[in-house]
Amino acid sequence: MIIFIAPYSLEPSFAAMGAVRKMETIINVLSDFGDIILVNSAHNETGWYHRDVRKRKIGRTTVLEYLPRRWPGRKPGKFLNLFEIGSIIRDILYQYGKPQILWLYNPYAFEACFAIKLSRLHSCPVVLELEDAPFARKRGLNPKPWLDNLAYKRLLPCVDYAFCVNKALAACLEEHKIKTFLLPGLLAQSFLEKIQKGSKGEVFDMVKLLKEF
Repeated sequence: MIIFIAPYSLEPSFAAMGAVRKMETIINVLSDFGDIILVNSAHNETGWYHRDVRKRKIGRTTVLEYLPRRWPGRKPGKFLNLFEIGSIIRDILYQYGKPQILWLYNPYAFEACFAIKLSRLHSCPVVLELEDAPFARKRGLNPKPWLDNLAYKRLLPCVDYAFCVNKALAACLEEHKIKTFLLPGLLAQSFLEKIQKGSKGEVFDMVKLLKEF
């Protein structure tokens, strides 16, 4: 079983960034190595919703989508989700067993704290997919980037491997002795075919790496 934790959303503002396509591609590759549990931190629904687990079709793969509590306000709701991370992890370990891999899409506060907590309870490879640094976007007085950055720094000692969208981000992680690979932002069909064939050296050897787990 593989845990993929990310803010997966089909909202136009999010999908337009190409993030959804990239998440779907990675999930489909990972599904060849085990069942996928998607811990969805997007807080897509606003209202009083308890935790929920449901099946969801993503690309060619059916995953179990684990949804934390949702609250009427998205921003305060995401903050409140931080306080149930330990309970969510214990629930997943009890219901579905121990994961082979934990894959994070960006080191946001929820994702990073989830990985830190899971590392304390269960030892498994932690893979960070780094698309944006915490301060990559201007958010004015929004405290979220500062919280994300604090969690990101605490996460780094727990990361075993990383995939970065560019060499600048990769260099930052390599300073922390993390084995890092490049994962382009735009996934052309030729690139996907190389992934499916197991990589021939022109792109990151993702399939070979996953087989080692």
